[in-house]
Amino acid sequence: MSDTINDEDLSCKGICHECVGEAYLSAEFEQSCEVGACDYRGQTAPSLTIGDLVERIAAAFEDDYVRTPDQPNSWQKRLLAQLPSLSTAFLTVHQARFPLRSGPLL
Repeated sequence: MSDTINDEDLSCKGICHECVGEAYLSAEFEQSCEVGACDYRGQTAPSLTIGDLVERIAAAFEDDYVRTPDQPNSWQKRLLAQLPSLSTAFLTVHQARFPLRSGPLL
C-alpha cells in the first residue's frame, strides 16, 4: 500500500464548511454550497471538492492581491537609503523625550 497522495484523488475529495477553519470561508460555504458528502467527517453538510476550494482561493488572490516586485523601484530605493538616518533621528527624539535614568529605579 502506498502512502503517496495523488493530486487527482485529493482534488475530488469533498470538504464541508465545518472542516474549514477560516470563519469567513466557512460561512460562505454554509450559505452558498450544496449539501454533499464530506470525506473528512464522513457526514453530509454544505461542501465543495478540494479542487473547487483551491480554485476559489486562487481566484480571490488573483482578484484582491498584487504580487510585490522582487526589486525596489527608484522611489523605494530612496526610502531604503534613508532608513539609517531615520532610525538615528527616531532614537534621538525618543531619548530626548524619555531620557535614560542613572541610578536605582526606586
